[in-house]
Amino acid sequence: MQLRDYQQAAIDGIHEAFREHRSTLLQLPTGTGKSVVFGDMAAKWKGSVLVLAHRKELVNQGRQHLSHMSGGEWVDVEMADRRAYNARIVMASVQSAMQPKRLRRLQQMGFDLIIADESHRAVAKSWRKVLDAFPEAKVLGVTATPDRGDGVALRKVFESVAYKLDILPAIEAGWLVEPVVERVWVDEVNLDNVKRTAGDFQVRDLDEEMLKGIKGVCHEIAKRGGERQGIHFFPGVKSAEQAAVELNELRPGSARCIHGKTPEVERDMMIRDFKQGRFQHLSNCAVLIEGFDAPRVSLISQVRPSSSRCFVAQCVGRGLRVLKNTVDHLASPEERRAAIAASAKPDCLILDFVGNSKHELVSPEDILGGRYSDPVVAAAKKKQQKASGERINILRVLAEAQSEMERAAKVAAEVKSRSIRIDPFKAFKLKEKSPEWTKRHGGGREPSRRQRDYLERQGIDVNGYDAAAAQQLIGTIETRRRLGLSDYRQQAQLRKWCKPPTNCTAPKAAQAIRYATGAERSGAAVNKYVLERMLK
Repeated sequence: MQLRDYQQAAIDGIHEAFREHRSTLLQLPTGTGKSVVFGDMAAKWKGSVLVLAHRKELVNQGRQHLSHMSGGEWVDVEMADRRAYNARIVMASVQSAMQPKRLRRLQQMGFDLIIADESHRAVAKSWRKVLDAFPEAKVLGVTATPDRGDGVALRKVFESVAYKLDILPAIEAGWLVEPVVERVWVDEVNLDNVKRTAGDFQVRDLDEEMLKGIKGVCHEIAKRGGERQGIHFFPGVKSAEQAAVELNELRPGSARCIHGKTPEVERDMMIRDFKQGRFQHLSNCAVLIEGFDAPRVSLISQVRPSSSRCFVAQCVGRGLRVLKNTVDHLASPEERRAAIAASAKPDCLILDFVGNSKHELVSPEDILGGRYSDPVVAAAKKKQQKASGERINILRVLAEAQSEMERAAKVAAEVKSRSIRIDPFKAFKLKEKSPEWTKRHGGGREPSRRQRDYLERQGIDVNGYDAAAAQQLIGTIETRRRLGLSDYRQQAQLRKWCKPPTNCTAPKAAQAIRYATGAERSGAAVNKYVLERMLK
């Protein structure tokens, strides 16, 4: 198999990392061939190789792929009632490999390269038990989503990153299709009613809440998705099964449901029929998130709101694969993007279903905005919210948000350079409040949006101030306004010519400013003595 340029670069990076480290990590987006890279590594490795996965489907797919990549070499399996003996390459489930008797037998086989598929899971005790059993072996982790929802750092397992390719550069290079997003609000759903555990929604409560809007959700899927073949991610079995019922009522025979309790034979047949295009909609909960390859899919419905970037990235990635034989023979990104645009799958529609919530949820903007700053991603999400129900090209929205922020920063810099910036505490001769007052009014916390907006309207740069300082300034400004004293802008402008008294009135300050600016326009010098007399 001929490797793509980034796949060869990834392999070179892995070998380079292994010269200095025992373990290293490879990050490639879903649909860009992680299995091709680790398959090539296993096929060409001079020693024995153990490949770990956490699900039966991944083990079986991996065994077939590894055998193909190694030219038909026998790849043995360690899983359930299957035992591996004397093969150079072994594909194993973590759950089986961690068992003491099995692990001792695997140790005797002497593996010197271990490949951890979907390695964002490798910090779990079960994975680490297997990895620690081979202290002399090199360890390669491969994943599309290295960030974990529980915040546990992968650096506990992997010492380096050999190669990294984010989704956005992969799309721009023509290796993945472009996503277009429609955000759909589900008024019947209130996510504030759902309990949260470890930073994300509890599945059972979320499943019950999403059921309230399931009829409307399925109507929108059918209407907006058209003839696209789609995978639909639901929080639990109830909502996933009911979605299949609703979709079949709208179009008989179009939908089926798969979940963890679906019998194995039925599950395999369902996935086979879906990949062959025999039905349109496949609803699921926690089954098709990892290791599912169906290039025909051009519709993803995210009906499980989440605060986990890892989870949302896995779901979105299921729909970004390019149709087979579309781009690999083309040399340039421009040719590949043109070929994708002319293919039967020019893009992937992401339906992002959102209920009412005070929580910050992960959206496609977060997944695709890897090289953009957090403020740019936030601005793009805000633009998308204003365009609710419209079909949006996320890449264009991110680029526009970046451009708008750059223009705003340039204007702000120009305005700042033309104005005199002084410390408002010094301008008003304020002393800091007591520690008790400061703590009670938000000492150490960032100013609120309302405080920031208020002070910026007064011409005060709030950078460097906490919420307590902002509150003290706002109180001072309001008091001075009631007493008719000069405001901050007047004080700042007068400092250009003199040191104005803090107790000068607003009318006197305005008169003094008119005198000074008038003198400057006429070319005359500003008489500091006259100015100070006017301010008394």
